[in-house]
This record gives sequence, C-alpha cells and structure tokens, in this order.
Amino acid sequence: MTSVTNILAAEGVQLNGQTITPASFNNWLKSNNGFASGNLLMWGAAASLGLRFDGFVNGGSAAASALNSGKLVVLNVRNGGHWVLAVSSNGSTFTVRDPGYQTTTYSYSDVGRAGTFTWTGGNNLEFDWIDFEGGEISFEGGEITFEGGEITVEGGELVFEGGEDFHFDYEGGEF
Repeated sequence: MTSVTNILAAEGVQLNGQTITPASFNNWLKSNNGFASGNLLMWGAAASLGLRFDGFVNGGSAAASALNSGKLVVLNVRNGGHWVLAVSSNGSTFTVRDPGYQTTTYSYSDVGRAGTFTWTGGNNLEFDWIDFEGGEISFEGGEITFEGGEITVEGGELVFEGGEDFHFDYEGGEF
C-alpha cells in the first residue's frame, strides 16, 4: 500500500486538500472498499484517483520491461513477503523506494512478481466554470459522464446542450 501511495503522491494526488500519505490512503481505502479480507489491497482500488492497475507480470526481467516501457511498477520481493516501488532498472538491478527496509536496490532475481500500473490523470480535474440544470456529473478513473441539462466550460470549447447523455474521456489534461 505504501508503494502505491508513493506513486500517487509523486503524481500530486490529494485527499481532503492534503498530499496523500500512507495513513490518509489507508483511511480512503477502508472507506472505498479498497481491501479484501481485512488487509489485502485491492489492486484496482486507486483507479478513481488516476492509477489504473494493468495486471501482474512474473519475474524481474518482465518487471524491467514493464518499467522501461513507461509502466509504474511495484515489485514483490523478499520471497513474496514485501512490496517496493521500482524507480529504475539497470542491467540486472532495480533501484527502489523501500518503505520497510533501508534497501535501495534489488536484483532481478529477487523479484517474484510485480504489479504494473498506468497513470491516467486522476481526480485533479479542474474546470473554469460549469453550469448545468438538473442531471448529474460523475467522474471515475479518467472518464466523465454527464446526464441531462447543459454544460459549458469557459476558457475552452466544450459546450453541451440538450437532455441526452454526454460522455467524454479525460486524460492528462486533454479531452
């Protein structure tokens, strides 16, 4: 969970107006069904914060390939008992952020599997102005759905009028 928090903090995610921390993310996960069986992280739980879980890969070489292709990677090390954030890879070694040990590197052979993620832009969506009558706006994991009414964004060119559903994708500040 701490390694996922490190990714979110590096991307500027805030909870309740504050930079996300392991404690605030833990509380958020508890309130948003982010744990299974008490304390097992639901890997896709942070999607609504902008971090999409892409799946697992097995072994250090596959983890390095994912990292080198631009994925965000959390490594399972120490015989499956510990997770760390991969920062970079070089040859046969990962540089990591390890929240539990004072270790800055792990070899590819130390990695059992790895969770891979993609940053999708998160919930840091800002509009200059929105006006709508009735209906509902919902934002989830880089996707916005608007139902009913009228939507206008000043300073941009997004205008929607009418009562039918309107949908668009938001990625990294662009529509």
